[in-house]
Amino acid sequence: MASSVESSLAPPTARVSTLARCGVFVALVCLAGCGKGIAGGLAPDFAGLWDVTYDDSIEVEFTLGEQQISARVDEVGGQVSVRDAGVALDLEIDCTRPELVCPSEVWPRELTLKKAPGKVDREGVQLAQPMAGAGFGRCTSKPGSNVTGEVMSVATAHSIRPEAVALTAGRISVVLDASCFAPHAGLPAGTLVTLAAGYTATKR
Repeated sequence: MASSVESSLAPPTARVSTLARCGVFVALVCLAGCGKGIAGGLAPDFAGLWDVTYDDSIEVEFTLGEQQISARVDEVGGQVSVRDAGVALDLEIDCTRPELVCPSEVWPRELTLKKAPGKVDREGVQLAQPMAGAGFGRCTSKPGSNVTGEVMSVATAHSIRPEAVALTAGRISVVLDASCFAPHAGLPAGTLVTLAAGYTATKR
């Protein structure tokens, strides 16, 4: 079925004593500041000002019957037109709508952080943050909406914690019900539409 889509050295006793003291010190520091769930290490420090860069387009995906429809629109929106046997619909993505949160609106482009903007995995290299409930009304985002990214960290001389300096391979997915685009789109009730875009972020 065809379709078209647009869009060191010391005496032994001294060494033992020194190590013991260091062990107590590290334990106390961890009690004060170790990130929960970070195995064998300390949670990266995200505090600071970050610059966020988004893709200049949005991936639009939804299922129509047995077909997976995929298209791209501008980062601020656009129209996806589908023409198929017995189906003609025009899906308008308008990121100026106050009730709709598009991927490039999740974080400001200058982002001030005091901590990680999501949950960091045990190795301290993957970030994930569910974002179901963003937006409001018919355009409230559904389960499956999330922000993910890979954390790049460096060791610093002034802190025992590594410093997070970048988020790479980032992706933001916003899952919406068809009613967000009703009545004009003509999507079947219950259809889920995913708006997704990539991003990167660097700490200044």
